[in-house]
Amino acid sequence: MTEMQLLHKKRVRKIPSNITKQGVAKTRLIVPVDRESDGIKEYHLSALKEVGDRMIPAAHGTATRRNLEGRLIVHRDKPKEFHSWLALWGRNQFCGRGETEWVENYVTRTGLRYPRTQLPAEEIELSLIENTEGQQFFATDLISTSDEERWLTAANLMLEIFEYAWIAESRDLQTPLTVTRRVNWRFLPPGEHDWDTVRPGFEEVIETLESSTAKHRAKRSIKRLYDFGPDQVVMGLGGFHGYFAFCFSDQEFTILESIHPNNATYILGQNWEGISQLTKAEILEAQLHLRRLIHDQFWDAEIENWFSNHAA
Repeated sequence: MTEMQLLHKKRVRKIPSNITKQGVAKTRLIVPVDRESDGIKEYHLSALKEVGDRMIPAAHGTATRRNLEGRLIVHRDKPKEFHSWLALWGRNQFCGRGETEWVENYVTRTGLRYPRTQLPAEEIELSLIENTEGQQFFATDLISTSDEERWLTAANLMLEIFEYAWIAESRDLQTPLTVTRRVNWRFLPPGEHDWDTVRPGFEEVIETLESSTAKHRAKRSIKRLYDFGPDQVVMGLGGFHGYFAFCFSDQEFTILESIHPNNATYILGQNWEGISQLTKAEILEAQLHLRRLIHDQFWDAEIENWFSNHAA
């Protein structure tokens, strides 16, 4: 390509033919910074303040969710098969004199479904970059055009957030070398605070869940972890939205908890400075955790047992 190409559509299904025909090896997607853009706040990109800052955008639409969760291929050409899964059943139960109480039970469900293959999440990050003329851009890294899945995920992510993007080769954008820093987390106010003081901050995030059962489960587990007295609580931004990290410095571990259903609790042994600069895949999939606790009927007892065995 001799000049940058503009993408301006709802989504793309294939890499533009002029890129593939000319044998362009790598491109990046860029958009000039406009701090008034609707996507800046919605996708948490306002956290990108300094050149070199980078983060995974929050998930709100199809493309940004696929970037975080991967893609599920359902094989409808094959026979259905039995599948079992653990589900949390929550409801208001009458307890006399016109009053109700919230009760929960974990139940195992079984049903027939088509076989499926889960493709891993791409976890594409956006960076704040600056060219030699002082112009700033939100940009992906350079992505190989031979990796069509990743390239299309990046392109559709940019189109979802900004509604357009420029396709640039490395020679199209001269950028000085800068120190990079991931900004996926925000510290909550330090110090000792009772639950009623900090609860609104947690509930603001929890209320984004649609299921009342999921909300109750998240509130209960978050409060349970907070009651153990972490010396620091950190809230996830962008692709880590809905995650909270409870740091216990004296015991030398951090507990990573998600409000989203079907996510386990991870107990990590690294210090927070190291954890904060990892991607989600590096944290959750690289065997960095000391323990992985499933949310089931044994979760409370296992958390209690962990703290009993790791008292400062």
